[in-house]
Amino acid sequence: MKWFKHESSTIKDEKIQMAMDKHGLAAYALYLACLEFCSEKIEKNNLTTEVEVSLNFIKRWTHIYHSKVIIKILRSLHDLGLISVNLSLISDNLSKSNINLFTISCPNLLKRLDNWTKHYVVTSE
Repeated sequence: MKWFKHESSTIKDEKIQMAMDKHGLAAYALYLACLEFCSEKIEKNNLTTEVEVSLNFIKRWTHIYHSKVIIKILRSLHDLGLISVNLSLISDNLSKSNINLFTISCPNLLKRLDNWTKHYVVTSE
């Protein structure tokens, strides 16, 4: 999917504000990054919002370099129902050599499909 609808009031969303109260603007940035990571994987014949990522991948693209900070923010976003993330594979005692792969999905992302994807899904049903 090339793009998704982004509401102009996202930053004012109560759940986003709760995450930002805890983690600052990094929570908002990581949430939007998760939406982008997941939407990039959506294709005309694969409407899943799941993506497998590593901590190193997130560090590289978000410039949030502390693994524990990323995990805390992801847990908060998950607990608030903004994303779904399987963090059970990641321990709080992270080693630098650990790849730490996990799955992220964005349950409400399919509501934000771009026009091309929506058209394809409607015409193929």
